[in-house]
Amino acid sequence: MGFRILITGASGLLGRALYRCFSKEKTWTILGLVLTRAGDDLKMVDITKTDELFTVMQEFKPDVVVHAAAERRPDIVEN
Repeated sequence: MGFRILITGASGLLGRALYRCFSKEKTWTILGLVLTRAGDDLKMVDITKTDELFTVMQEFKPDVVVHAAAERRPDIVEN
């Protein structure tokens, strides 16, 4: 049995590359989280909402979490 890997920011530059790379390992189960660009293999979750994230963690039960999500709006980060 392989790893269960959860990747936040799976539609971003780093997250997308990691998702593709990890998906090649057929014994691993990968779940990609995205904020806006959901697809067949990606789940739309706002990771700033703890209740949403808690539900995903309880349901998926990852062995590994790769946090590749980032805030890309500098004005939001500065405030």
